[in-house]
Amino acid sequence: MTAEVKKEDIYGMPYYKCKQPFYGSLEKMRYRIVKISVPVEEGSEETKDLLEASIWLEDVCYQVADKDNMVINTFEFSENGLEEVVNYLNEYYHNEVQ
Repeated sequence: MTAEVKKEDIYGMPYYKCKQPFYGSLEKMRYRIVKISVPVEEGSEETKDLLEASIWLEDVCYQVADKDNMVINTFEFSENGLEEVVNYLNEYYHNEVQ
């Protein structure tokens, strides 16, 4: 059986609406998913919400992991975006970790 991150393993959108980070792991791959707010355009005070996924391969928690060695990507803040996060994590795992 192939190891993979499943959508039901990472909570649903209501969890992320509170800006609480989710931490998980798949073998030696560690990851963090969190809602972030970014300006709609440079210099704008208007913001949009995104899901940010961070991946690191150190056997340490996020707070002490080397941020320079993390792979970070952002996704639309939606159910579809959350599915994209799951696909991204699995693709990274299968291409870079296994």
